[in-house]
Amino acid sequence: MVSLVDQAVYDVAILSDLRYPGGGAASLVAEVRAQAAAGLTTVLIHVPSPQLHHTRPFRSRIVACLRDGLADLAHDDDTDLAARVLLIRQPQIFTDDVAVVPRVRSQHTIVVLDRPPADFAEGRERIERHFGPGVVWAPVNGRVRDEMPGWALPETDWHEIADEASHITRLASLGVLSRGARPRDPVRPAARPPRRVLLVGDDIARFQAIAHHLPAGLEPIVVAGPAGLAEACAAGLLTEHLPAAADLGVSEERWTRFVRDRLRHLIHLYGPRAVLIGGVPHDGIAAAITDNPGPRWLWLRPAMWRRGTGGEWAARGPLFAGILEPGEFASAGDEGWTTTARAGVSTVDPIMGPPLRRGAGKTLLCRGVEATLPGFTVVEDEAALAVSRADYTSFHELLAARVPTVFVPDPDGADDELSRARFAAAAGVAVCATDDEAAAAALERLADPAAREALSRRCAELPFGNGAGAAAAWLAGHCQRRSEVEAESVR
Repeated sequence: MVSLVDQAVYDVAILSDLRYPGGGAASLVAEVRAQAAAGLTTVLIHVPSPQLHHTRPFRSRIVACLRDGLADLAHDDDTDLAARVLLIRQPQIFTDDVAVVPRVRSQHTIVVLDRPPADFAEGRERIERHFGPGVVWAPVNGRVRDEMPGWALPETDWHEIADEASHITRLASLGVLSRGARPRDPVRPAARPPRRVLLVGDDIARFQAIAHHLPAGLEPIVVAGPAGLAEACAAGLLTEHLPAAADLGVSEERWTRFVRDRLRHLIHLYGPRAVLIGGVPHDGIAAAITDNPGPRWLWLRPAMWRRGTGGEWAARGPLFAGILEPGEFASAGDEGWTTTARAGVSTVDPIMGPPLRRGAGKTLLCRGVEATLPGFTVVEDEAALAVSRADYTSFHELLAARVPTVFVPDPDGADDELSRARFAAAAGVAVCATDDEAAAAALERLADPAAREALSRRCAELPFGNGAGAAAAWLAGHCQRRSEVEAESVR
């Protein structure tokens, strides 16, 4: 049951449009959970953004927080509220006038900026008019800070939560002190703690696809580097940071110890049933596996390695309770080491995100390649024609969507894009071009609607589906098997 506020003084009030997708919602939920764990009271204030023109529900994770009693929901009228700290997320809400401005009295008002506020003069004026001139503008990272010259900013960023303790510490610096976990009034039944799984690495596209199909009650946490972190946050996933050695400016040996210690901390914090490693199990991962035998360690192992590369990772296979290999349409052309290292390996169809749509008219989609075609408009989705690198995700999504495509393999790509593209061309489902001149000539041929339609018809005959659901079921099954082992050990 969701509790609606009548009158109270809260430790933290969070103002946002609770319908917004992306990383802002994930960060909001993480803060609510951390505050509840520390015995702090939270009220969520929903202010509909003039920018969202269609009716949408609250984000499901926010609804879960309200349902489980971790936060209260403010009335959508002019009821006065009081809080020690008011956090305003999604400040772009105030780029236009809102229907109802909530009346909130607070000791501290902090506007959390997850993007540079370009052309935000009117929005800034509105926020300071509604909530007072003492508003603190807090960027979430150095990139946003660097794009805000001339703004009066605090010394530290309002970073995404690294762990619950770090968030509670920054609230304590504002005078909001943890009371320890305590029952709320009225007392509600304790929510069943969620089962969790860590998804470690920068294989965000496949992580996102798998996470979308996980059963209710199994919560994924993505542990990634800076590039992957932004992508995962944008997808609305809960995230934790795992910087690379270069990001920290340390030696590989020191970074190995850092990865081991960081994963030990996250395992202690979240208690995951399983840890799924995307990419390669480097020394830091191997050390973490040895140091933390509790969860089931699993490997999302890519195929299509270039011939003669990566074979050293085969010896790490026995460290894992299971290995899942995403399917490859071009598997018959795979000459990499994974074709012979098959012990303990499960396979599924190619793992893809939500399906692309084939567009109509003269539209061109470019992925990783810059190109133009006379008479065609370059678009970002729903294209009638595409030119793309032959990376795993683009390759399978474009073929599955039956978009006529010229694949231009990246010779420095992480996997064997050349073999992948050549196989597609031999199968008659795409065109392979190894240089700019060949790509331009292929695009000119595919300007003919009949040539495009021939490729689309051939793509429609392809035998594979989307393996994301099967991959999620495989992962959930491993989590369930760990639960059964734990139950057996108690008997």
